Amino acid sequence: MKLHHDMIKTIVATVIFALVLATTAMAEGEPPTGKAAEVNGKAILYTDFDRQLSMFTKQVMRGQSGKLPDALMQRLKDQVIQKMIGDELLYQQALKEGITIDAKTVDNEMTRIRGQFKDEKQYQAQLKASGHTEKNLREQIRRQATISQLIRKEIVPSVKVTPEDAKKYYESNKDKFRRPERVRARHILIKTEKGESAEKKAEARNKLKALQKRILAGEDFAALAKEYSQGPSSVRGGDLGYFTRGRMVKPFEDAAFKLAPNEVSDIVETEFGYHLIKVLDHQPEVNPSFDEIQPKIMSILFSEQLQKKLHPYVANLRKKAKIEVYIK
Repeated sequence: MKLHHDMIKTIVATVIFALVLATTAMAEGEPPTGKAAEVNGKAILYTDFDRQLSMFTKQVMRGQSGKLPDALMQRLKDQVIQKMIGDELLYQQALKEGITIDAKTVDNEMTRIRGQFKDEKQYQAQLKASGHTEKNLREQIRRQATISQLIRKEIVPSVKVTPEDAKKYYESNKDKFRRPERVRARHILIKTEKGESAEKKAEARNKLKALQKRILAGEDFAALAKEYSQGPSSVRGGDLGYFTRGRMVKPFEDAAFKLAPNEVSDIVETEFGYHLIKVLDHQPEVNPSFDEIQPKIMSILFSEQLQKKLHPYVANLRKKAKIEVYIK
């Protein structure tokens, strides 16, 4: 079984994004104006470094408030600048080999990215939030496509994954592919505090009882959750996404897993207060066969081998390069 060209393209892009190399010693003092590092005399701009650091920090925080501990932030800074150095080394090597990307390729990718947003306003807002302009986004796309071409030329031909490899991996890692029973649900929460009086608890329950009547009369659950729910999921219309057993408090879990899709629970009491739960989807445990999961396994193994071969390739480029890092 061969991996489809588009799948290889996706894997290569993912590997480039994930590439983090051994740390280079940092120079002392503040960085020169505008520079985070230099690779063979080519500057890596501090503004580009700061944008990537911000993106990686958001991924690590996953929406949590506060800030990263200093030690973890320093480690993240090191990883981001080393990734950018690795990218620059690969890009410079691609140019040496005469690899170029035409404007149509960049245009097509820009069109694909735009298509992920409901309208131009949302696209422009996300562009601004990510610290990009259309010009530097196009440049980033062109650079990554150039690097991808180099990897497909120099590394991909040496990566070999067979169905036998995939079968062996499947037999040794069946639990990785088992998907336990799960539900996707919305909820409306009216909070109560620990040790609250019976009168206050009754008041909270009555509020939810009134909402329950409106739902039974045909009003939209999500709209009511957005307006009245006192939990953090209210901004998503109470949507909690998919969850498996053991992820929620027991009374909530027991009620949710008894419901069929589109069914709404009676009032459920937990340590957080009173809930109404609406299940959107209820999926049984799935144990996929090898035939079902083989393409995914082939992709995993291909990516792993590509990573292993890419690291020494970039390490060799690094040995011959002049690299200066200015950030602390």
